[in-house]
Amino acid sequence: MKGLAFAFAGGSAVLLACAVHDDTTFPNWPQPTETTPPVRTVGGPLDDAGAGGVDPGGTTNTGVGITSIGTGYYHACAVVNGGLQCWGDDYYGQLGDNSTTDKHVPVQVLGAKSGVAAVVGGADHTCALVNGGVQCWGFNDHGQLGDNSTSDRHVPVQVAGLTAGVAAISAGAGQNCALVSGGVQCWGHKNWDVPDDNSTTDTYVPVAVSGLTSGVTAVAAGSHTCAVVNGGAQCWGSNFVSVRRSA
Repeated sequence: MKGLAFAFAGGSAVLLACAVHDDTTFPNWPQPTETTPPVRTVGGPLDDAGAGGVDPGGTTNTGVGITSIGTGYYHACAVVNGGLQCWGDDYYGQLGDNSTTDKHVPVQVLGAKSGVAAVVGGADHTCALVNGGVQCWGFNDHGQLGDNSTSDRHVPVQVAGLTAGVAAISAGAGQNCALVSGGVQCWGHKNWDVPDDNSTTDTYVPVAVSGLTSGVTAVAAGSHTCAVVNGGAQCWGSNFVSVRRSA
């Protein structure tokens, strides 16, 4: 697609996808069909001038200053010039604006106006990489917010033990993983043996993935999780289509 700068299609985002672009015409994007939904440009405050507010003119924008986007089932977030804005479904507080009211245009995530490097969306929760640490908010039924509880949070909370040194994060539907000092730590839902600490019990704080304490350069979480390890791939979790531990 002409002008495409970044696209996101996470394991949990089966109903929504977003892309950062610098061309509002979308000349090569597939046209809507019975099975393909229409593509729409986000209107509103995704720029410096309107950050955190509603675009009074109802105009579209070209995503000025956007460096990362993440989507959940029905919500999306974008890092804009180091700050974070979200929109869509807010039933569990996954927009991080201390409410549970759905938003039709982007709103500012409380406490996240600067220092945000990346954002990822789970099914109904959100996590961000902020000043080298990880913060999460939204639905917390399996401890996916990493704050050693199962209480939903409507504003960002610090993930236990991940205050600095985190290089990357990834979110599945109800769990997350982080790349820390060359190793992988995960937390949240364990229905499919994710994260892999050799148990099937939900983990409310990050735990190290067995055997992956060094040599990891990337991690991606879904109903299963995969990591790039010393140039090869290792996977764990749900294996109904034979993805586990393939190299």
